[in-house]
Amino acid sequence: MGLIDILVAVLIVLASALVVYLIITLKKVNENLELLEKDLSEVTERLNPILENVNEITEKALAVSSEAESQVEKIKNYFKDIEEGFSKISLLKKENDPSKRVPNLIKNLSALSKGVLVFLHELKK
Repeated sequence: MGLIDILVAVLIVLASALVVYLIITLKKVNENLELLEKDLSEVTERLNPILENVNEITEKALAVSSEAESQVEKIKNYFKDIEEGFSKISLLKKENDPSKRVPNLIKNLSALSKGVLVFLHELKK
C-alpha cells in the first residue's frame, strides 16, 4: 500500500466525517428554523388582538375628534349668534335714539301712507 492509498483512505474518512458534520449541522439549523417558525406563529397570534385593539382605538379616536370638531363648530355658531344679537341690540339702541325718533316716525308714516295709497289704487282696478 502506497502513500497515495493511505491519503485517499484519509480523504475518504475526512469526507465521511464532513458529511456527518454537515448532516448534524443541517439538522440543528432545521430545528432552529422550526423553533423560529413556532415563535413567529406565537407572535402573530399575540399580535392580531393587539392590532385589532389599535384599530378600535383609532376608530374611536376619529369619532371623538369628529364629535369634538362638531361641538367646537356649534360653540362658534352659538357665540356668533350671540354677537349678532348684541349687534342688533346696539343697532336698535342707535335707531331708538331720542333725536332720531321724529325722523323715523315721519319715515314710517310716509311709508304707511304710500302703502295705503297703493292698496286703494289696486282696489279701484
